[in-house]
Amino acid sequence: MRSGLKKAIPRFAPLILLGCILSCGGRDPFFPPSGAYSGVPQRSTLQGTMTQFENAYQDISLSLYQDLLPKDGSFEFFVAPGFVPENPVTLTDTARDTTMHYNGTSSIYGYWTQDIELKSQYALFQNAGYMEFSTLPDIQYFPIQLDSAGDTLVCEVLMTGGELDIFFNDPDTYPNQAITINCDFLVVRQPNKLYVIKKWYDLQTSS
Repeated sequence: MRSGLKKAIPRFAPLILLGCILSCGGRDPFFPPSGAYSGVPQRSTLQGTMTQFENAYQDISLSLYQDLLPKDGSFEFFVAPGFVPENPVTLTDTARDTTMHYNGTSSIYGYWTQDIELKSQYALFQNAGYMEFSTLPDIQYFPIQLDSAGDTLVCEVLMTGGELDIFFNDPDTYPNQAITINCDFLVVRQPNKLYVIKKWYDLQTSS
């Protein structure tokens, strides 16, 4: 970990409202997507999808991140139990997805929708000058549904133990942070045979 960092509270909680309160100044995080190598999209495999997730942060690319989410806007981010966001962000409560096995033990979770998620990430990427995984997370894949050929259609992806260091352009206003990555994803293959992240459970303070 670089010097000048402080440990953050779970996930990007201190940043969640920046998209609502910050001006549009600063760097443009809408870099062209680079989620393909030799003409093959990274999202054609589960491993490539999670590599693109990591690259989105290290490249500070909102386009790469947005490319990971469903085109129909159905992504949901489930906050850690006990986390209460500031206004004007509101949460919708729903039962835990019991098709997943590593998304905590609480029966009810609050989530926000894809539009709020993109506002949050836009604020982060706009104001971050540099981000890196000082510790790469451990990633485990647990298929939930297969097709007749044995290819994974729906998969639970558990990402734990990583640490993301964030250095802001204005650290006097937004202190540099080191964020522990502990989360559980529901990843689904689309009809075009590319994967998207449908659900993200924050496990940082889950019981």
